[in-house]
Amino acid sequence: MESHSQNNQRALSFAGGRITPLLVVAGLTLLVLVPFAGKPFNMDDPVYLWVARHILQHPADFFGFNCYWTYTEKPMHEINMNPPGVSYFIAPIIGLFGEREVPIHLALLIPAVAASLGGFYLARSLCKRPLFAAVLSIISPVFAVSGTMVMSDMLMFAFFIWAIVLWREGWEHRDSRALALGGLLIALAVLTKYSALMLIPLLGIYSIFHARKIDVRLLYMVIPIVLIAGYQWYTHHLYGKAMLSEAGNYAMLSNWRENHGFITRPIITLGFLGGCLAPVLFFAPLTWSWRVLLTSFCAAFCGAALVTALHRHVTPLVMGADRVHWGLLAQWAVYIMGGILLCLAVLQDIRRNRDAVSFFLFLWIAGVFSFAAFVNWTVAARNILPAAPAMAILLVRRLDETGQEEERLWRIAWPVIPAAALALCISWSDYALAGINPVAARKIAAEAKKANAENVLFYGHWGFQYYMEKEGAKPVDCEKPSMKNGDWVAIPENNTGVVESPSPWAVPIFTLKVPGCSWLSTMQYNVGAGLHSSSFGPLPFVFGRIPVSSIRVFQIHTGESGT
Repeated sequence: MESHSQNNQRALSFAGGRITPLLVVAGLTLLVLVPFAGKPFNMDDPVYLWVARHILQHPADFFGFNCYWTYTEKPMHEINMNPPGVSYFIAPIIGLFGEREVPIHLALLIPAVAASLGGFYLARSLCKRPLFAAVLSIISPVFAVSGTMVMSDMLMFAFFIWAIVLWREGWEHRDSRALALGGLLIALAVLTKYSALMLIPLLGIYSIFHARKIDVRLLYMVIPIVLIAGYQWYTHHLYGKAMLSEAGNYAMLSNWRENHGFITRPIITLGFLGGCLAPVLFFAPLTWSWRVLLTSFCAAFCGAALVTALHRHVTPLVMGADRVHWGLLAQWAVYIMGGILLCLAVLQDIRRNRDAVSFFLFLWIAGVFSFAAFVNWTVAARNILPAAPAMAILLVRRLDETGQEEERLWRIAWPVIPAAALALCISWSDYALAGINPVAARKIAAEAKKANAENVLFYGHWGFQYYMEKEGAKPVDCEKPSMKNGDWVAIPENNTGVVESPSPWAVPIFTLKVPGCSWLSTMQYNVGAGLHSSSFGPLPFVFGRIPVSSIRVFQIHTGESGT
């Protein structure tokens, strides 16, 4: 392995010797994310905002309030299966600027830049082109999209990557301060998102493998364990439930509701790996032979066909009433092929190097894959995010293995351009999807005002709920519905927690159609796109003709005082 100074020289040459690699990494991160700083809140963003709002008034009781999110009003500690770390980060921003999109998104650029810099520092000791690896991580679709959301993932990712950097630094140089700080960052990562628990076995096993024994320095791992145990005790004291254990129980109970989940979930996860870490696909012609590529695609196509046959929600997407959707199946096979190639790269790296680094990268990818496929309640892009630096490092190491280390950079770096273009297209599509909600809420509120409708109710959640409530509408409590004569009820088509009709006395008034991206979708059940949850579709994103989002509006007509 080359020295740090040699690696730095290589990184500087990549930038043309004019600016430092750190500025390149930070600048590229901002270039990818700043254009979307005005993105409306969407998906589960409102939950984190509501917790942050509550923290401003009750900082020690973060989940101590009720809200409507899952069909009926419930305590927040029964709704939010994530720790409050990012809400504490957001709370002072809301206190200063209010719940405004731009200030909150700009504040979340701080952890995004920190995560990118951490990826660069880590890559310096694991591959020969650290800046190249950092660039590949940043232009991954999962990084670009996660960096535009107001959820826990990017802040957790920053803690996650720096915990690895500091723990490895402390372990290899016997630096107790770095080990202690690394242990603290592990705890902060877990208290931002529970999936960061994988850091404890990941770094623990790596440390034992590196030292070839159980070393006394492993006692520093007690720091995160004690802090996490303290959080367990505190949440049990506040809410009668240890929140980490509760989240684990929820995930395990929800995980296998799908038919043949033990077969379908790993294949779907491979597709998310390949799509969300798309540089693997764009660099495939440079890193693998055509025989391997053809074999991988055939295996991926068979995997997609198997899920289509076994999964009752996927079958009608691919096997239409009158024809097979070969384009959708081919896209899906390409994404799965990317996941297969990433797994092959891990195994090839171990076979070639047989060292602590290759074993560490294997554990890293395996941990992310296992959590997404077998632990979490759904497969989602945000669960793939921690694998982005590992993917980039493996890709650079793979390029070196194939004898392209001394090639001119432009001859091996050209796939960066289409990979970056794809990431930006996906971010823009998700931005357009989020933009549907405030537009729809304003238009429905305006029409209701013209018609002198006294109450506007709605079904659905995510960003639609947030902006409808902002316009004064109220969610329908499915367990205690209360609709009066003349009430308006809005039901979005592409959402969760919706019904076909709100009441036997409901009369359709109009259907509002709000266009998003017409050729690329990140979340639409009727085309199979499920970037934020595979329960909406087995593909992370879908190219094709995307239907316009519809919101149906009804009016209650009955002589009774309520229904």
